[in-house]
Amino acid sequence: MSYVFGWCRFHSWGHDEGLELATEIIERFQEGHIPIIHIVVLSFEDDYYTYTVGPPRWVTRAKESPHPTVLPSGSTTTSTTSQPVDRSTTESTEETELDLPCEPPSIITPTVKREKGQVIYSVVCSHAGWFQCRETGLMFRMKDMGKVVYSTAKWDGVFQIPTGWMPAGPLLDIKCPQETVCEIKFPHCEIFTEDRRDFLSVAHVTENLVDILSPLEVTDTHVTVSIAGLSLFGLITSWLSPMVHSQVLLFLRALAEDQERILNVFLLPSNVLLSQVQEDQRGNIHIPTASVCTLTHEREYSVRCDIEEKHYIQPEKERFYRFADVNFYPTFEVFLYMDVKDASVKLMDRKRDTEMWGRKVKLPGCEKLLNQPLEIQQNAEFVDQHRVALIERVMLVDPILDQLSPLIHPEACARVRAAATSQEKMRLLYDSFRSKGVEVKSRFFEILKNIHPHLVRELHGIH
Repeated sequence: MSYVFGWCRFHSWGHDEGLELATEIIERFQEGHIPIIHIVVLSFEDDYYTYTVGPPRWVTRAKESPHPTVLPSGSTTTSTTSQPVDRSTTESTEETELDLPCEPPSIITPTVKREKGQVIYSVVCSHAGWFQCRETGLMFRMKDMGKVVYSTAKWDGVFQIPTGWMPAGPLLDIKCPQETVCEIKFPHCEIFTEDRRDFLSVAHVTENLVDILSPLEVTDTHVTVSIAGLSLFGLITSWLSPMVHSQVLLFLRALAEDQERILNVFLLPSNVLLSQVQEDQRGNIHIPTASVCTLTHEREYSVRCDIEEKHYIQPEKERFYRFADVNFYPTFEVFLYMDVKDASVKLMDRKRDTEMWGRKVKLPGCEKLLNQPLEIQQNAEFVDQHRVALIERVMLVDPILDQLSPLIHPEACARVRAAATSQEKMRLLYDSFRSKGVEVKSRFFEILKNIHPHLVRELHGIH
């Protein structure tokens, strides 16, 4: 195949190689600050395509004659006949666009705002083209400049996912006031072991209705869809691939009533957002370390620690499940004495007795762990100190749970609501506090002040 580039002619084995070479020459022109107004690459084989390059991609257009000419910018030519082009063959009956990469996406750091226990991201895209969020991995194709605001939502809402489909990533509420987003790439965690990739799609939720969007492209990292309007979007799958890209996250929390601290170990798919887990574990300290690993859905794993006598791990074993919603709970808890300053933590495959992940981690001192705002510490201490009285005398447990439920596991909430008496409800509610930090107890105290103000004043000794 032969190509004419500008006023230059060069040869290539195929049109893909020709476009790569054309793109390389464009980049060299740009590096030399030479303005490029219009570039056309023409084929002289049987199919006679015209490739016009311009932001943000190459476009395939039909040719009108077997002997085209290259015209300077601003010139025009009249087409008398056309021969359509297909993405994979030359036998299609319509003109199509060939999406070939021109430039990588612009990487942008989002503005992150925390509001009522929710993390809200926003990015400002200054021009047309692709942009990738550094925090979430989401990619947006913009028709023009615009601001994109997005946050996570719960899958277990009032809508129902169509039969045969399951969530495969977080549900995202995406908005763009300027309505300039035309395509979105959603990061996935799948490891493709076969040629088929047709089991991934994107659910678009509008007014309690769910539409299944057919992907434009599925790569090793992202699923691309074209969109006409914005609301709730989430990756879904019709088949559970056994192995997925995953992450091990560590959070350290102190027990104010003991001389111990707990290392929370989370096993999560790779497309769960770290900032969401951090918000859920607010009050505990995230231990930064390399977290990437590969895990198998529903396989049993266990955690090992190199400290012989100064730790205890629960549970002994646990299965990994590839789906996680907006509430996150530790897969394992490692109880450590306060004088432990570092530890080697390993994640083991129980079936094969092989190490899937392992790191030596440095643990912050107890003074940093306990360096919470004084008010939060005092609120948590009140809840611990008056446990017996609160269990006996708090009557309106369900209204408290209504406000506290975003911070409590759904199964724990269901057990509390199902209990026969208010005393039993309160005992179960206290049990749920053990897997959380002082932030949850402090929040419980704030709710309690509004619902039972006289009881709180009495226990504080203020009459």
